[in-house]
Amino acid sequence: MKEIEIPTLSSVVKACLSIFCAPAVEQSFSMMNHIITAKTNRLDITTYAAYKGIKYHLLARKISSIEMFRRTDIVFSPVDKAMVFYIQTARQRAMMNTSQGPRAKKTCVKKTTAHKKAEEQIAAITNNNKKRAAEDISLLEPPAPKRLK
Repeated sequence: MKEIEIPTLSSVVKACLSIFCAPAVEQSFSMMNHIITAKTNRLDITTYAAYKGIKYHLLARKISSIEMFRRTDIVFSPVDKAMVFYIQTARQRAMMNTSQGPRAKKTCVKKTTAHKKAEEQIAAITNNNKKRAAEDISLLEPPAPKRLK
C-alpha cells in the first residue's frame, strides 16, 4: 500500500467513514421527521432539543405523559397553576425572544394575568364540583346526528 502523504486528512476521512449509524441515530432523525413537516418547517433547534429531552426523560422514567400529569378527576380536579402559566405564556415568550434576536437577553413575562386566570378556572371548577350531579346521563351522551334535507 502507498505511503500516506497527508496524515491529518487521512485521519479525518477515516473518522468520517467510521461514523456510527445505529437505530438510535436513525430513530432521532425519524422523530425529527414527525415534527418537522412542510407546514412546520421553521422549528427552532432549541424546540427540537426540548422535545427530545422530554421524550427521553419520560422513557427513562418508563411512564407516559398522561401518567406523569395524571389527575384523579380530569374535569373537576384542581389545575397546576405553574403549568397553566407556562402554557398560556409560551407563545408570548417565544415571540418576544425571537423578535429580539438569538443573542438578546431572554424576556420574562409577569405571572399576574396567568395566575388570575388559573385562580378563576380553579374557582369555577370547585363551584361546579359542589353542584355536580351526574345522575342525568343524557348530558353525557353525544348529540344525535343531524339529517340533511
